[in-house]
Amino acid sequence: MIRSERRERIAESGAELAGLSMVFTYRAREFVRLAERARELGYSGHIVAGGHFAAMHAEVLLSDVKALDSVAIGEGEFMLCELAQSLPDPSQVRGLVWRNGERLVRTPEAEKPPASDWK
Repeated sequence: MIRSERRERIAESGAELAGLSMVFTYRAREFVRLAERARELGYSGHIVAGGHFAAMHAEVLLSDVKALDSVAIGEGEFMLCELAQSLPDPSQVRGLVWRNGERLVRTPEAEKPPASDWK
């Protein structure tokens, strides 16, 4: 469960970008409430959702949850950096579904990041 102080931290942060990791179906509503409450508290930055659940339900999430601005489909670490550099215009970020007015836009698939050499 996401504690209310996290919603307040997002709202008060003044950050241009907030990312939510929506990996599990059973926690999706919790993250939706987090985004909606952050907006109610005055957060005006870009909210992007990522993770398996968000990627598989991108268009539905963006249609139903006005608090979300975009959904990242791909490796979040790289996409967050690209998105942060591109704001306020996310149109060049590959692997992103975003709301452009009332229209949903899906950019071309993101390239896979180089393989890491973890052992």
